[in-house]
Amino acid sequence: MESRNYFLYPLVSAVLLSIPWLFEFPGWLLFVGFVPLFLFENYLSGLPGKGSKYVFLNWILICFFLWNLLSAWWLGYATIVGLALFLFLNTFLMGTIWYLYHLFKKRTHENLALVFLVSLWLSFEFLHLNWDIQLPGMTLGGAFGNQVKIVQWYEFTGVLGGSLWILAVNIFIYKLVKFFLNFRKISFQHILSVLAVLLVPIVFSMFLYFSYSEKGEKLEFAVLQPNIDPYTEKFDKLRPDEQLEILLSLIDSAKGASFIIGPETALAPFGEDSIDLIPEIQQLKDAVSGLPEKKIIVGANTKKFLSENENTTITTRFLNDGKTRYEEYNSAVLIDASVPVQIYHKNILVSGVEKVPFARYFGFLKNFFFDLGGTTGGLGAGVPLNFVVGDSLQLSPLICFESMFGGYLGGLIRQGGEYVVVMTNDGWWKKSSGAGLHFSYSRLRAIEMRRSIVRSANTGFSGFINQRGDVLQKSDWWTRTVVTGELYGNQTLTFYARYGDYIGRFSAFVAGLLFLLFISGRIKEKSASK
Repeated sequence: MESRNYFLYPLVSAVLLSIPWLFEFPGWLLFVGFVPLFLFENYLSGLPGKGSKYVFLNWILICFFLWNLLSAWWLGYATIVGLALFLFLNTFLMGTIWYLYHLFKKRTHENLALVFLVSLWLSFEFLHLNWDIQLPGMTLGGAFGNQVKIVQWYEFTGVLGGSLWILAVNIFIYKLVKFFLNFRKISFQHILSVLAVLLVPIVFSMFLYFSYSEKGEKLEFAVLQPNIDPYTEKFDKLRPDEQLEILLSLIDSAKGASFIIGPETALAPFGEDSIDLIPEIQQLKDAVSGLPEKKIIVGANTKKFLSENENTTITTRFLNDGKTRYEEYNSAVLIDASVPVQIYHKNILVSGVEKVPFARYFGFLKNFFFDLGGTTGGLGAGVPLNFVVGDSLQLSPLICFESMFGGYLGGLIRQGGEYVVVMTNDGWWKKSSGAGLHFSYSRLRAIEMRRSIVRSANTGFSGFINQRGDVLQKSDWWTRTVVTGELYGNQTLTFYARYGDYIGRFSAFVAGLLFLLFISGRIKEKSASK
């Protein structure tokens, strides 16, 4: 092949890697998505001189920018600034990882360099799950949300195990292709290696899928999908009382369900003081009065005034008197006619929308936030907790973005969560792949925790997911509806629920160790050359 054709390889990788996110296409393409990029790097590393590393850097930045843009362009519907931040940060971090791999490979054996690359990549994905600018949407292992039969072993590894699998298959296929290009013959040893790395996890997963039986007692749920357009109705055209009437009419049709689940920010903003006396809460209580077995869980924006002994934070707001302090939250409430209302405050907030990343240093940016829920300028963050019903039943609430974090959900499950309740509003992404992708991530959470998922979306997709990740029921897109069904609870902890993202922690250790060896080797070489 002519050398100039190699410069098409990064573009091929960008397209292959983006298709599973762009069209909700099966994640199989990711098994070969990095192969052209590996071949491109291998070609450049064989060229004489130092200029090749700058050529490589330029092309990998183009590759990763295109991949991220094609995969997440729909973020621009809601926030251009957020999309720009996403594109810049992910392109920079992904490019840096591959550039370090390129430099590392020039100084050591390729196999060790590949270990360095894999550990760096998994550390990058782990970072996106834990630092102040959390962007887990491009986690490789998350691409199998619609192929759950082949990733049942996520109950042991979480999605980072899927990322490791994808990277390993790419590396073995790259080795196979490289051998063929160098020697013009097929290596059956390489073929067997590829088949083993690809098929053994699938066979194990299929065994888990068909041998798994759901655990626990059954409860009946109803999920409400009010289908109120967030751009034209939610905060403008429809008054709060009109939106409440829509919600109440849907509740009235949810006959027989023990739990009625409403979406994120379904209720108009209200204060948490004397919450049981708030008219909207009273109306919802009246809707289930005389039915002690019925409970309502629904999202709301809430305001909490701070007492004198509570600390002021970066998100604390003040009334006009300059003294009265309060916090605003993206919240969920559990409403029972016979007991006080329980409140959960969203813990993982969206950077650039609900919080200023590294707010201690960039707090001045809060005035530039886009409004995705009725409050801007930075929300307060809550603490992880479950809704408790009766003596022991616990339901783990997740609000929108939180449903992308398996490690966070694991903490709620360890507290005793038997069911997972997801409340979201996916209408921000309009008719794009965004809403479908967000729904598919809940299927992976179901496998990781072996918990049934109840999902209510204001607009988007609502439905039920069982403990194997199967979709039992799913609403149509952009329809006002109620979906009812029965789900099993579960109290058993999976390996992943117990130990969380241990793959990410171990990868960070390996990457750090190899990077220190890399730096120390460079220092010794410079010293020796003097």
